[in-house]
Amino acid sequence: MTSIPPLNTTDINSTNPSASINCPGCQVHDGFQKAYRETMVNVQDRLVDFLGNNTDYKLIVTGHSLGAVTALFMGINLKNLGYDPTLINYGQPRLGNKAFADYVDALFFKQGDDGLTINPERRMYRVTHWNDFFVGWPAGYSHTLGEVYISDPTGINAPIEDVYSCAGPENNQCHHGSFNLLERLNILKNHCGYLNWIFYCAINVDKREMMIDPPRVGKRVEHWSGKFSDVESTEGLMYEAIYPM
Repeated sequence: MTSIPPLNTTDINSTNPSASINCPGCQVHDGFQKAYRETMVNVQDRLVDFLGNNTDYKLIVTGHSLGAVTALFMGINLKNLGYDPTLINYGQPRLGNKAFADYVDALFFKQGDDGLTINPERRMYRVTHWNDFFVGWPAGYSHTLGEVYISDPTGINAPIEDVYSCAGPENNQCHHGSFNLLERLNILKNHCGYLNWIFYCAINVDKREMMIDPPRVGKRVEHWSGKFSDVESTEGLMYEAIYPM
């Protein structure tokens, strides 16, 4: 792990405004932080220019897996630069120690909020899926608040009664309490099954192609995974159920 100050944008590009970070004792995963910094080198100047020229924007930052890691760091940076991003992440690993998680919670949630409050002012959603290995990794690190848990094993078009808003950072009734070793090893299904087959993006399959040429899509998926050759296109649903601590 490494300390938080390198998140400061000055370390990326000294021409950019520096985000004010006050996080004593915070540490984050070194590899995750490097991935974020490499991304911000390419996008921050353009993003700040765009936001400056479009004051009526609605800013949503999102990502899956390592992309979720980058999105969280970016959300922190944008928050500290005075913007108001909404963060929606899927399959996000733990990023840092408890001091870092507490710091993120203080940025995105009001004092005393345990992550259950659902209203237009909420700005963080950390979506997890049943037995997603990466959500429970790395060991010894800490999650933030904001978990929205999909308990349906496929995760695809999950029934609304199988999607929960969870109190606290690691609720035993949500992802933290779902452990099946064989299912944890099924990374393709449980890490990529978020409302739709999110890995389609990586192999350049769009929803229209899934609808008009499913055999072709099936062959491509089979080529990449060796496991799935018959995957349906479905629409995702939001949640309404709640799990307290």
